[in-house]
This record gives sequence, C-alpha cells and structure tokens, in this order.
Amino acid sequence: MQILCESSSEDGFTEGFGFIKGKIEKFESKSIKIPHMGFNEIQFTSSKSKLFNGIEEHSDFYFTHSYKLNYLKTGQESSTCIYEDIFTASVEYDNIFGTQFHPEKSQSNGLILLKNYLSLND
Repeated sequence: MQILCESSSEDGFTEGFGFIKGKIEKFESKSIKIPHMGFNEIQFTSSKSKLFNGIEEHSDFYFTHSYKLNYLKTGQESSTCIYEDIFTASVEYDNIFGTQFHPEKSQSNGLILLKNYLSLND
C-alpha cells in the first residue's frame, strides 16, 4: 500500500506512485509499542468496499509495521485502524487496492479478502 501513496519517510524520503493521496510517516509515540504488531480490528469507511464483502465490521486483521498513512478522509480509504491514533488500514481507488495489514497472515478474514480480490474481474 505504501508505494501507492505520494511519498514515504521510511529509510529517508522516497517518492511513491501518487495514486493515493497522503504521505507515509513513522509512528511517533513513547506510549505504544512500535512496530505495531499483531491482530487489531478495522473499521469500514465505505459500505461500497469490494474487498470486504462477507467480512463483518470490526473484524481483526494482522499488522506488522512501523510506518502508517494517517487517516486523511480523502474518500480513498476503505478501512481504518486505531493504534493510539487512527490510521488508514486499506485503500481502494478505481482498480487500485492496498492494505496496511497482511491478509495472508489474517486467518479466515484474510482468506475472504484475498478471494474477494481475485474475483474482482469476474
């Protein structure tokens, strides 16, 4: 998902493709453990999301990351997560999809999401 954004501060400044508005920034906190690692629930920002068909609101997905896309309310976010602050957990824009979490490590919810992704062109 991060390469789809405008830029990232991971390992110095890196320009992204710019399909998704916003910049990737490091979690900055002394009160939470970084990297954000483990299962955490997501909240849908759109009822039209194709990726989340058959997945309930507030379902858990597996995260492992130290950088995030802050929740910018651009309309490109399809879900968010809270880890001290709210950040974008997934994006959908035209035929572009990305997740901050790891679907392949997210058990049954991840399998449903991957199946949804693979069936988008059916």
